[in-house]
Amino acid sequence: MLARLVLALVLALFSSSIARGSGELAPPFGLEWGGSPQRLADWSERFELDLLVKTPGGNPEQSVLMISSSKGALPGHEATSLEGRFREARLYEVGVHYTYPGRGTDFVEARFVKLKRLLARKYREFRLSGRQKDVKDGISTTSEAYHLEPAPGFLIVLARTVVVDQKRGDKAMRFSVVYRSEHHATPPPVQTAGALPDGPPVQE
Repeated sequence: MLARLVLALVLALFSSSIARGSGELAPPFGLEWGGSPQRLADWSERFELDLLVKTPGGNPEQSVLMISSSKGALPGHEATSLEGRFREARLYEVGVHYTYPGRGTDFVEARFVKLKRLLARKYREFRLSGRQKDVKDGISTTSEAYHLEPAPGFLIVLARTVVVDQKRGDKAMRFSVVYRSEHHATPPPVQTAGALPDGPPVQE
Protein backbone atom coordinates (compact mmCIF):
# COMPACT_ATOMS: atom_id res chain seq x y z
CA MET A 1 0.00 0.00 0.00
CA LEU A 2 1.40 3.39 -1.03
CA ALA A 3 0.47 4.99 2.30
CA ARG A 4 2.73 2.59 4.18
CA LEU A 5 5.60 3.04 1.71
CA VAL A 6 5.31 6.81 2.01
CA LEU A 7 5.15 6.55 5.79
CA ALA A 8 8.39 4.58 5.85
CA LEU A 9 10.09 7.15 3.62
CA VAL A 10 8.89 10.13 5.64
CA LEU A 11 9.96 8.49 8.90
CA ALA A 12 13.42 7.92 7.46
CA LEU A 13 13.66 11.60 6.60
CA PHE A 14 12.35 12.82 9.96
CA SER A 15 13.99 10.26 12.24
CA SER A 16 16.96 12.52 13.00
CA SER A 17 14.81 15.52 13.87
CA ILE A 18 11.94 14.00 15.88
CA ALA A 19 11.62 15.69 19.24
CA ARG A 20 8.74 16.14 21.62
CA GLY A 21 7.13 19.52 21.16
CA SER A 22 4.39 21.42 22.92
CA GLY A 23 1.78 20.46 20.31
CA GLU A 24 0.35 16.98 19.94
CA LEU A 25 -1.78 15.27 17.34
CA ALA A 26 -4.75 13.45 18.86
CA PRO A 27 -5.68 10.15 17.17
CA PRO A 28 -9.20 9.81 15.68
CA PHE A 29 -12.20 7.93 17.08
CA GLY A 30 -11.53 9.26 20.59
CA LEU A 31 -8.47 7.04 20.97
CA GLU A 32 -5.36 7.92 22.96
CA TRP A 33 -1.72 7.38 22.05
CA GLY A 34 -0.28 4.61 24.16
CA GLY A 35 -3.75 3.18 24.76
CA SER A 36 -4.50 -0.54 25.04
CA PRO A 37 -5.85 -2.71 22.17
CA GLN A 38 -8.67 -3.70 24.53
CA ARG A 39 -10.43 -0.40 23.94
CA LEU A 40 -10.74 -1.08 20.22
CA ALA A 41 -11.72 -4.69 20.89
CA ASP A 42 -14.48 -3.60 23.29
CA TRP A 43 -15.78 -1.04 20.78
CA SER A 44 -15.84 -3.69 18.06
CA GLU A 45 -17.77 -6.09 20.30
CA ARG A 46 -20.25 -3.45 21.41
CA PHE A 47 -21.27 -2.65 17.84
CA GLU A 48 -20.91 -6.24 16.56
CA LEU A 49 -18.15 -5.33 14.12
CA ASP A 50 -15.68 -7.64 12.41
CA LEU A 51 -12.33 -7.80 14.21
CA LEU A 52 -9.09 -9.22 12.84
CA VAL A 53 -5.94 -9.36 14.97
CA LYS A 54 -2.54 -9.83 13.33
CA THR A 55 1.01 -10.12 14.63
CA PRO A 56 3.58 -9.24 11.95
CA GLY A 57 6.13 -12.02 11.46
CA GLY A 58 9.40 -11.39 13.22
CA ASN A 59 7.91 -8.63 15.38
CA PRO A 60 6.21 -10.28 18.37
CA GLU A 61 6.04 -6.94 20.19
CA GLN A 62 3.86 -5.55 17.38
CA SER A 63 0.14 -6.17 16.88
CA VAL A 64 -2.44 -4.89 14.39
CA LEU A 65 -6.20 -4.71 14.95
CA MET A 66 -8.41 -4.37 11.85
CA ILE A 67 -12.05 -3.40 12.40
CA SER A 68 -14.72 -3.32 9.71
CA SER A 69 -18.48 -3.60 9.36
CA SER A 70 -20.39 -6.06 7.22
CA LYS A 71 -23.06 -3.34 6.89
CA GLY A 72 -20.73 -0.86 5.19
CA ALA A 73 -19.54 2.21 7.10
CA LEU A 74 -18.42 2.13 10.71
CA PRO A 75 -20.91 3.39 13.33
CA GLY A 76 -21.25 7.17 13.18
CA HIS A 77 -18.53 7.52 10.55
CA GLU A 78 -18.01 7.46 6.77
CA ALA A 79 -14.97 5.18 7.00
CA THR A 80 -15.41 1.51 6.15
CA SER A 81 -12.52 0.15 8.21
CA LEU A 82 -10.17 1.14 11.03
CA GLU A 83 -6.66 -0.15 11.65
CA GLY A 84 -4.85 0.23 14.97
CA ARG A 85 -1.15 -0.58 15.32
CA PHE A 86 0.36 -1.28 18.71
CA ARG A 87 3.87 -1.71 20.07
CA GLU A 88 3.97 -3.65 23.34
CA ALA A 89 0.19 -3.13 23.61
CA ARG A 90 0.52 0.66 23.26
CA LEU A 91 -1.20 2.46 20.38
CA TYR A 92 1.16 4.32 18.04
CA GLU A 93 -0.65 4.41 14.67
CA VAL A 94 -4.23 4.59 13.40
CA GLY A 95 -5.29 4.04 9.78
CA VAL A 96 -8.75 5.08 8.63
CA HIS A 97 -9.88 3.63 5.28
CA TYR A 98 -12.67 4.90 3.02
CA THR A 99 -14.16 2.91 0.13
CA TYR A 100 -17.80 4.13 -0.30
CA PRO A 101 -19.27 0.94 -1.82
CA GLY A 102 -21.71 1.67 -4.66
CA ARG A 103 -20.53 5.27 -5.09
CA GLY A 104 -18.89 6.60 -8.25
CA THR A 105 -15.36 7.94 -8.40
CA ASP A 106 -16.57 11.55 -8.69
CA PHE A 107 -18.27 11.25 -5.31
CA VAL A 108 -15.23 9.58 -3.70
CA GLU A 109 -12.89 12.18 -5.22
CA ALA A 110 -15.03 14.98 -3.76
CA ARG A 111 -14.88 13.38 -0.29
CA PHE A 112 -11.11 12.98 -0.61
CA VAL A 113 -10.64 16.64 -1.57
CA LYS A 114 -12.92 17.78 1.26
CA LEU A 115 -11.02 15.77 3.88
CA LYS A 116 -7.66 16.97 2.52
CA ARG A 117 -8.80 20.59 2.82
CA LEU A 118 -10.18 20.08 6.33
CA LEU A 119 -6.94 18.54 7.58
CA ALA A 120 -4.83 21.21 5.85
CA ARG A 121 -6.94 23.97 7.40
CA LYS A 122 -6.64 22.40 10.84
CA TYR A 123 -2.90 21.69 10.71
CA ARG A 124 -0.96 22.84 7.63
CA GLU A 125 -0.73 22.22 3.90
CA PHE A 126 0.07 18.70 2.72
CA ARG A 127 3.22 17.97 0.75
CA LEU A 128 3.15 15.55 -2.17
CA SER A 129 5.03 12.41 -1.14
CA GLY A 130 4.86 10.34 -4.30
CA ARG A 131 2.89 8.95 -7.23
CA GLN A 132 2.99 5.55 -8.86
CA LYS A 133 1.12 3.83 -11.68
CA ASP A 134 1.01 0.16 -12.57
CA VAL A 135 -0.74 -1.57 -15.46
CA LYS A 136 -1.21 -5.35 -15.41
CA ASP A 137 -3.61 -7.49 -17.43
CA GLY A 138 -5.57 -4.45 -18.53
CA ILE A 139 -5.99 -3.14 -14.97
CA SER A 140 -4.48 0.28 -14.31
CA THR A 141 -3.72 1.23 -10.68
CA THR A 142 -2.71 4.81 -9.90
CA SER A 143 -1.75 5.84 -6.36
CA GLU A 144 -0.92 9.22 -4.90
CA ALA A 145 0.12 10.15 -1.37
CA TYR A 146 0.62 13.31 0.68
CA HIS A 147 1.98 13.92 4.15
CA LEU A 148 2.22 16.62 6.79
CA GLU A 149 3.85 16.92 10.21
CA PRO A 150 1.34 18.71 12.50
CA ALA A 151 3.75 18.65 15.45
CA PRO A 152 7.24 17.27 16.09
CA GLY A 153 7.10 13.48 16.14
CA PHE A 154 3.57 13.24 14.70
CA LEU A 155 2.63 12.46 11.09
CA ILE A 156 -0.46 12.33 8.91
CA VAL A 157 -0.32 10.51 5.56
CA LEU A 158 -3.22 10.83 3.12
CA ALA A 159 -3.26 8.43 0.15
CA ARG A 160 -5.69 7.58 -2.62
CA THR A 161 -5.79 4.79 -5.19
CA VAL A 162 -7.72 4.72 -8.46
CA VAL A 163 -8.24 1.39 -10.23
CA VAL A 164 -9.41 1.32 -13.86
CA ASP A 165 -10.42 -1.75 -15.87
CA GLN A 166 -9.25 -0.59 -19.29
CA LYS A 167 -11.21 -3.30 -21.09
CA ARG A 168 -14.58 -2.78 -19.40
CA GLY A 169 -14.17 0.88 -18.53
CA ASP A 170 -15.00 0.27 -14.87
CA LYS A 171 -13.40 2.64 -12.38
CA ALA A 172 -13.11 2.61 -8.59
CA MET A 173 -11.39 4.79 -6.02
CA ARG A 174 -10.49 4.47 -2.35
CA PHE A 175 -8.42 6.51 0.08
CA SER A 176 -6.89 6.28 3.54
CA VAL A 177 -5.60 8.55 6.30
CA VAL A 178 -2.82 7.32 8.58
CA TYR A 179 -2.15 9.09 11.90
CA ARG A 180 1.11 8.21 13.65
CA SER A 181 2.90 9.10 16.87
CA GLU A 182 6.59 8.34 16.56
CA HIS A 183 6.94 9.00 20.28
CA HIS A 184 4.99 5.79 20.95
CA ALA A 185 6.30 3.82 17.95
CA THR A 186 9.90 3.70 19.10
CA PRO A 187 11.07 1.93 22.26
CA PRO A 188 12.18 4.11 25.18
CA PRO A 189 15.96 4.57 25.55
CA VAL A 190 17.69 1.87 27.57
CA GLN A 191 18.80 3.19 30.94
CA THR A 192 22.51 2.62 31.47
CA ALA A 193 23.36 0.91 34.72
CA GLY A 194 24.07 3.51 37.37
CA ALA A 195 22.65 6.37 35.28
CA LEU A 196 20.12 8.69 36.84
CA PRO A 197 16.75 9.25 35.09
CA ASP A 198 15.95 12.68 33.70
CA GLY A 199 14.45 14.99 36.29
CA PRO A 200 14.65 18.43 37.86
CA PRO A 201 18.10 19.83 38.73
CA VAL A 202 19.55 18.65 42.02
CA GLN A 203 19.28 21.32 44.67
CA GLU A 204 22.56 22.00 46.43
